[in-house]
This record gives sequence, C-alpha cells and structure tokens, in this order.
Amino acid sequence: MKSMMFIDGNNLARASHHAGTPLSVGGFPTQAIYHFLQMLSTAVSRFPHSKPMILWDGRAQWRYDEYPLYKANRDKDSTPEKEKDEADFKLQLPRIQEVVQHLGVYQIKPLHGEADDLAGLLTESAVARGMHVQLVSADKDWLQLVGEQVEWFDPIRDRHCNLTNFLDFTGYESPAAFLQGKALVGDTSDNIEGIEGIGAGTASKLLAEYGSVDALLSALDAGEIKKPGKRLQALMDNRADYFRNLKLMDLRKYPRELLAERVTTQGAYDYDQFARFCQDHLFMSILSKLAEYTQPFARLSAV
Repeated sequence: MKSMMFIDGNNLARASHHAGTPLSVGGFPTQAIYHFLQMLSTAVSRFPHSKPMILWDGRAQWRYDEYPLYKANRDKDSTPEKEKDEADFKLQLPRIQEVVQHLGVYQIKPLHGEADDLAGLLTESAVARGMHVQLVSADKDWLQLVGEQVEWFDPIRDRHCNLTNFLDFTGYESPAAFLQGKALVGDTSDNIEGIEGIGAGTASKLLAEYGSVDALLSALDAGEIKKPGKRLQALMDNRADYFRNLKLMDLRKYPRELLAERVTTQGAYDYDQFARFCQDHLFMSILSKLAEYTQPFARLSAV
C-alpha cells in the first residue's frame, strides 16, 4: 500500500453528531454514528487507493502543564441542554469504534497525546517511507502537515488543500508560514491567546513580507523597522507567548516519547456483522445500497 489516509476521529464524530436532523433508535442517539459512516464512505470512495486509519484523541497533559488555560473554555457557559448533548455524543463513540471494526478499519488512540499529534508523527513516518498521505479532517490545524506527498481533505464541506492551492486556501505561502501565523493569532477554539492586535490578515501580510517570524523579530531587534507600531511592539514585548504558542501548536515537534503508549484496534472486515449493525440501528439508506457501500472496504481489506 503506497498511500495512507489518516482520519481525525473525534473531529469528524463531533461534526457528525451535529449534522442534519437528530436520529435515534429506541431512545438511543445515532446521528453521530450514521453521519460518521457517511463521511467515512465519502473519504474512502474519493481516495480508493489509500488505506484508512482512524486516529482518536487521548489527553495531552503536557499542554495543560505548559499552558493551564489550554481548552479552559470548553466547559464554559455549560447548560443542562449542552450537558445532555455532550452525554449523547459520548454514548455513541464506542459504537462508532465498534462499527468501523466491521469495515476492517485500523484505529489508534494515544494515551498521552491528541489525534493531531499522532497525525504529525504518522505522516512524517509515511512520507519518509515514500508514501502519499491523505489527511481527512475539518480541523485546519492539520494543514501545517501538507507537503509534496501530503494533502488535506474536509469531507464535511467537500474541500481540499495541497501545495498547489495552499496560498489561495489559507492566505499563507507555505505550511510553515501557516503554523507561524496561527502562533501569532492564537486559537480561540483551544483558548490559546495570540499577540494583541495581530489577526489573520496582519499575520499573513507580515509573513509574506518577512518570510518568518524569526526574521521579523531579528529586524525589530536590529532596529531595521523604525516605527514598529503597537502590533509589532506587542510582538517584541510578548515574544515568549508566540514561542509558547508555537510549541503548543507544532504537530511535528510533539514530544515523541509521549506517543509510545497507544491503544490500537485492528479491524476485521465482516460484511454480515456490518449489515447486522446497520439493521439494529435502522440505517435504512445504507442497507439499501449495502454492497455499494461496503465494496471499497472489502477491496482495501483484501490488499
């Protein structure tokens, strides 16, 4: 197999949970399971020669130790409705992990890292072995991993990114500049504060002009920029925050030893078990075209 597909499990499962009309069977929520299967089918059909592997999130404790405010906004403004929704989502995760086993899909969960970190490690390893990599996620953080042999695909919005359209898609000339831009701007979804006054537009312009934040800081320190203004002065004064953000966000420099402990599940393709699962959960649209749905997984499992 010369091509791998790394799938962002939690990211797509959460999106699936909020996709379309809520579904349930016997009072058990099933919309995350159903829509996850649809997204998985979309990705496997689009890249039929890429062997799929689903990456799940563990807990990257070192990030919380490095930055105690990391993801502190996740439980903010909790309501009974939000708590019920989260509980319904978590109920479905084991069943998603069960059903994809019947499709023969391999799954990995690092105990001390996130799917993002594992994607960085596995992508680097696959590329080193001459493989092509498809990254399947709606999370733009994975765009920093794009390269000559690596493409990003979002099955939710049916959009893709590679080196050819990287500038148009991200506003940055390279994955390295994209990562540095994120470190400047911060990440509200993870509660990571950026440099005051620097938004995405400013960050992309600065990186286009100076090439890198290191070069920009060198120019500032050397006095080559005569009137830096409030934004660049904020960068000079708070450069430690930028480098902290870079450390938190860089998926290529995650402490590799923390990814050694993993839970791995080797799927075994089983048409009958998959059909039974769909029957039990009343996934009639999948059952109506079961042979067509399962064919790509059967072929990949035979390789």
